[in-house]
Amino acid sequence: MSATLPLRCRVCDAETDGSAAPIACPSCGALLPVHARVSPFALLGVARPRFALGRDELERAWLTRSRRVHPDRFAAKSEAERRCAAEQVAALNDAKRALFEPYDRALWLVQQASVTPPQLAQQALVELMEQRERAEEDAAARASIVDDARARFRARLEELGRTLAPLDEADDGYTAPSPPLRRAAALLAELKTLARLVDDLGGGKLIGTLDAR
Repeated sequence: MSATLPLRCRVCDAETDGSAAPIACPSCGALLPVHARVSPFALLGVARPRFALGRDELERAWLTRSRRVHPDRFAAKSEAERRCAAEQVAALNDAKRALFEPYDRALWLVQQASVTPPQLAQQALVELMEQRERAEEDAAARASIVDDARARFRARLEELGRTLAPLDEADDGYTAPSPPLRRAAALLAELKTLARLVDDLGGGKLIGTLDAR
């Protein structure tokens, strides 16, 4: 259950709940500002936080909301509404970036529940470091190492989906630490390390936002 986030209209001063990221004031119809603590899921109109979201669904949600607050629609409105439109668009773009990559979406969900991804287990870290060194010394082995890392990344991503699936179905699945979330956090640590290995060895980006991580 989302906590109430008091939000005040800049035009009529009416107060409403900002937790569902309302676009317009229910009292006067003016555009509302964005509450600083509203979730990216709410901003995109997704009913509740969940991992199982396709990129097409996210793209449609972003487009639907973006059209409603596009600055061109408010060019003749007051300065306050023009400012709100710009704020809404910026918040929507940030929300899309936060959720578009499966890795980023899962990271937001575990951090929302105050779970921090741990350091990769020492044995796995040493193994990946050895693979990196071998790939750098043996060009013939590089492709095989990259292919293996990519396959492991896909397997861990699928496990992440299975781990979070029960939480997607629960109303309060992402509100507090739990064993599935701690397992998801460990998987995220491994996914990031595998993606970094593949990227460093010229195999492409498995996480689109890797450079920002």
